[in-house]
Amino acid sequence: MALTAADDPGLVVLPTHRLVSPRHMPPDADQRIARGLTCGTWAPCRSIARWLRSRRDRAVVPDGGPGPSSLRLLTLRDRTGVEALMPDEQSAAWKRLDVNVLQYGILLDVFGIDDAALAAGGAVSYIQDAADARNAVAGVLPTRRSC
Repeated sequence: MALTAADDPGLVVLPTHRLVSPRHMPPDADQRIARGLTCGTWAPCRSIARWLRSRRDRAVVPDGGPGPSSLRLLTLRDRTGVEALMPDEQSAAWKRLDVNVLQYGILLDVFGIDDAALAAGGAVSYIQDAADARNAVAGVLPTRRSC
């Protein structure tokens, strides 16, 4: 853990990209994801990272094929439905955190990746560099940094 002042001019918070490797791909995964998220085609541009920085509640995910045409844009459309999947005792602010929307709305609900699977490692890998994440999805990186 590290603490720093939020108004520190040198503070930079970078994204952590998650590479999901579910043990089982449900045949209805697309329909389950679509319950709370709108799935659209990503419009290619020079930099995925720069493009995403300008948008909230969105993520780009690969559709199984190579290249920009195989990427899909996920946009949260039903926060209430996703929050209903979260523990009741958690605050509204906690339920709005993107990481919890991902954990409960996709990882747990769609792929069955719970806290135990995350702790065991292998189901989700974390990469901070956008280019490394893109390359890992394309199969270029030989190893992934697992939790």
